[in-house]
Amino acid sequence: MRGRISLPALGVAAGSAAAVLVLFWCATGALRSFVGDVVVVVFLVSALAAVRIGSTTGRLVGVGLFACGVEAWQGPGRVSADAHPLLQLTVGSTADPLDLVAYALGLGVAALAERAYGRAGTRSPSWSRVTGRRRAARPPGRGPAR
Repeated sequence: MRGRISLPALGVAAGSAAAVLVLFWCATGALRSFVGDVVVVVFLVSALAAVRIGSTTGRLVGVGLFACGVEAWQGPGRVSADAHPLLQLTVGSTADPLDLVAYALGLGVAALAERAYGRAGTRSPSWSRVTGRRRAARPPGRGPAR
């Protein structure tokens, strides 16, 4: 399975995971909350891209819906203030409209990253559904594949 992992996307995922850890240990307040949300969204999209799950649009829409779903789940106060600290850290205990701005910004950064490593030749190969093999490139002027 050579080429199954996208190394540029894996690099972005590893870098954003390191940034999340640095923010967790060194930052507090708005920096940790807002920038952390941005970086987590970038991490999720790039981690999915690293293992080539879904299309670019699918990854961005899926992570965006997931992030908004988590935010909506916080609205009714399902995570109490005395819940486990890890649950409060990962999910949060209060809904905050500023989080939606952070998610949108994170999706924008992730889209730029997708565009950058998409140009680096990391898109999934085109596979034939009939033969289960990679399709050969069509020479110019031969028309569409049948």
